[in-house]
Amino acid sequence: MQKNIFQLIRDFIQERSFIVNGKFSVFIICIVVSLLFWLLTVLSNSYTTTLTFQLKYTNFPPDKIITNKLPSSIDASVTAKGFLLYSYILLNRSDTLFISEKNSSSKNNGKDYFVATNQLISEFVEQLNNNMKINFITTDTINFYYDKRVFKVLPVKLNFKYMFEKQYQLSGMMKVSPTKVVISGPVSILDKLTYIETEKVNITHLNKSLQVNLPLKIGKEFESLDFSSKIIVVNIPVERYTEANIEIPISVSNVPENYTIKTFPDKIKVKYTVALSNFEKVKPEMFTAVAEYNANDSNKSNKLKVSLAKTPDYVLNWQIYPQKVEYILQYK
Repeated sequence: MQKNIFQLIRDFIQERSFIVNGKFSVFIICIVVSLLFWLLTVLSNSYTTTLTFQLKYTNFPPDKIITNKLPSSIDASVTAKGFLLYSYILLNRSDTLFISEKNSSSKNNGKDYFVATNQLISEFVEQLNNNMKINFITTDTINFYYDKRVFKVLPVKLNFKYMFEKQYQLSGMMKVSPTKVVISGPVSILDKLTYIETEKVNITHLNKSLQVNLPLKIGKEFESLDFSSKIIVVNIPVERYTEANIEIPISVSNVPENYTIKTFPDKIKVKYTVALSNFEKVKPEMFTAVAEYNANDSNKSNKLKVSLAKTPDYVLNWQIYPQKVEYILQYK
């Protein structure tokens, strides 16, 4: 079938497009190859620029401590191949340079020390080990101010408050660990310290046993100190409590010979709170109620004061009713 005019035009455009696209692809490939050769040439050349290096300090006397803040990095003018500089500048590479105590010199009659960084350029180049030339370092001197390092054991002061939910209380002693910490640092700081406190923490609505980690309060003035522990662990035993009461007999002491005393009533009621886990353990024989007869007071009052001489350790907030009882002293 003979093609119409529109089909002929479409075929013509498709043929021309193939030729154009083919030439364009070749053009792009040539540009890419040219850029690669240019980039290789550029990166093979040497350049001078400024780089930042991290610093680490080693081998300083263990019996002394540095009291001033040392620089964590230095800037240096360097010369190196473009390939190497590319890894530092575009890839955010940062090598570490080490400064040892043996590199320092003393001043002020040996009280303070300093390091002349530009005198360490050859040593820094060896540490880098990457064919980089260091021209000069912008920070030419690093000063070290020493103080005597001492150790001190300090008690921990808890800056800690807590409140229970209704009907909940401590079910035992809180356990704190550690109660003391070993701190090392400049004698000028430690001589002023008598304790170390924790950060302030408030807990409300306690209704279960809880372990709380309290960080020590370490401000900027304590940044030069080393701590054996920076976290204080507090275990708080919590249990639900309930109210209960029990009746127990009264025992009268100091009764005159050949006499007996009868109290009215002869029992008192003890009202107390107890943890639910101990509720069934409470028995009357665990309590002792006593009243002491005093002949000197017998003419002043016809009542004896009652007190509890013994209670279970896990019974809290106890109260007795009545607190005084009447009595009759009878000859046998």
